[in-house]
Amino acid sequence: RRAPGITRVSLSAPAGDERLAQTLTAIDIQFSEAVRTSTVEGRFRIQPYVAGAFAWDGPTVIFTPSAKLPPDTEFTIRIEAGFEDLVGNVAEIGLEPWVFRTVGPPSVVRSTPTDGTTGMPVDGAVDLDFDRLMDTASVEAAIRLDPPVALRASWSGETVRLTFDPQLRFGTTYTLTVGLAAADTGGNRLRGQFTLRFSTVAAGLAVLDTVPRDGASGIGIRTAIAIRFDAPIDPDSARAGFRITPSVDGEIRIIT
Repeated sequence: RRAPGITRVSLSAPAGDERLAQTLTAIDIQFSEAVRTSTVEGRFRIQPYVAGAFAWDGPTVIFTPSAKLPPDTEFTIRIEAGFEDLVGNVAEIGLEPWVFRTVGPPSVVRSTPTDGTTGMPVDGAVDLDFDRLMDTASVEAAIRLDPPVALRASWSGETVRLTFDPQLRFGTTYTLTVGLAAADTGGNRLRGQFTLRFSTVAAGLAVLDTVPRDGASGIGIRTAIAIRFDAPIDPDSARAGFRITPSVDGEIRIIT
């Protein structure tokens, strides 16, 4: 004569959390024993209301909404007391309000390189990490690179790696965008366009600093002149390329 009870409520398509749902999800409610299905279905409530259908798998009822749920919306599931098991025992306690929320629009949570990066290798790659599994075809179609370079995309879960063929150009600033047509596996599109700007390494050597600085005055007559480059230099080419006007005798040394 023990009354039936509810032992578990779960989402068929969670989004990383048991109370966060994809917009295409069903709600599974498990009972302690087999029940009379009509006594449960008539007491099932979902707010805000959405139409749907019931299916049973033993002591578990599965409510499947008729359409995709709206994103970023909170729902409450209840089952009123009074449902019965197969021999007529009546439940005096129903399902207390069980709350879940649907996911909002997808987003890019991390990029490598980060926005504003300089000195990126011309044979480097771009990694974009999304907050969920994405519709890969829609994302790839929404990606643009300016100046344009052919892209190849490879996916690993929520991450897409973009490689370039031919390789990127030296000393160039690129802008990569992911447009609003990019969507997750539930059809939810980005809330806003994602933009990433990065610059590639310059070709050849670049001077980072000089001592004394350009335009300095009052320098001692025995002051050494130093030029710091952004990479190791060839000593012979440095000696051959150095000029000072008016001409001054001196020694050129290369410091690692």
